Amino acid sequence: MKVVVVGAGIVGGFVSYYAKKAGHDVTIIDKSPEAGRTSKSSAGLIVRASAPEPPVSMLKVLATCLGGQGFVYLSPREMLRHRSWLFGALRKQSATCEKAVIELAGKSLDLYREFFREEAVKVDSIKGLTELYVNGELARETALSMDGRFLGRADVSSLGFKNFGGGAEFVEELSIDPGQLFGELRELLTEKGVVSLVGEARLARKQGSCDVLVDETKVPADAVVVAAGAWSGELCRTLGYDPLILPARGLATIFDTGGSRILESPAIFEDYGVAIAQHDQNTLRATSFFELVGFDADYGERRKSWTLKVLEKHVARFSELKLVKTLVGHRPCTPDRLPVIGKVPGYDNLYISSGHCRIGITLAPASGYLISNMLEKKQVPLDAGCFNPSRFH
Repeated sequence: MKVVVVGAGIVGGFVSYYAKKAGHDVTIIDKSPEAGRTSKSSAGLIVRASAPEPPVSMLKVLATCLGGQGFVYLSPREMLRHRSWLFGALRKQSATCEKAVIELAGKSLDLYREFFREEAVKVDSIKGLTELYVNGELARETALSMDGRFLGRADVSSLGFKNFGGGAEFVEELSIDPGQLFGELRELLTEKGVVSLVGEARLARKQGSCDVLVDETKVPADAVVVAAGAWSGELCRTLGYDPLILPARGLATIFDTGGSRILESPAIFEDYGVAIAQHDQNTLRATSFFELVGFDADYGERRKSWTLKVLEKHVARFSELKLVKTLVGHRPCTPDRLPVIGKVPGYDNLYISSGHCRIGITLAPASGYLISNMLEKKQVPLDAGCFNPSRFH
């Protein structure tokens, strides 16, 4: 079967990897020679315990729209344009879907371990992750509910953090350098014979099927998989299907540590939506923000200043860090904060794997694995009902 994957980030890469592993001829398409911009700007945390996302409270939304500080910002213009998305975002995820996304993240952890065992890829990785809370009781509750280990103030301090009431440690989770993972995966796909095309992809309906054109030239395809991240919504809407995927802007700040080990564990600052990790001796990466501002990639000093103040407050040796660059990525987010994985309604050859928002790195292998099973007409080994594209049809 000829499989065409539109989108060459981490998710599109793993869709291509598992499709090729199943024996298909695979072509992967990206609109820019510099693919994987959002993947490279992620924190690189592969999480199971914190995979479900909490709803965005109306109070938080209104506060930021009125100029309040915080990591969530929905511009009034975007809210007016996408009211149905906003109302969906304010609803709490069901317990069933929370369980499903945790299960999917757990499958990804297993697949990552298998991937690193079988393939000759070199990626800096750290085993173990800590969720940190200003309120120590919340940390204790999280550790208890997700089979983690509670950390008190002294334990948190020993990891290189300060001013937190407690933490929940999860020793089986992973943190990897996302830039290295992206580069190694792309090289591996090339070695395995996956064809890469660069150009503007367009989808066209043809008698219940989907054709792919790159710069108006048709690409032979028996099956098409949309894995174009934040652009997935625009691609699908031209076919009459709207997955309600909008771009949520995120910022990554990269620091030079001067060769010092600043942190003993990757962590998530749960009160701030900040993820932080030091994958090697010289580089520390922190990511934050959920901003619904369209595809605007211009990050102002105010956003950077907020991140730096949070890090200064909670990283014990912050004064030793030197900011070297910032990266902007647009995360593909659905209103229910769940990915969209499966066959697109009304098409017999069109699939989608997108909408992973902040956990694209986490869910990429499992998403590719699910799509591969669907292409093979095999029984899906996970409960993927909560991710079904038909929920937005």
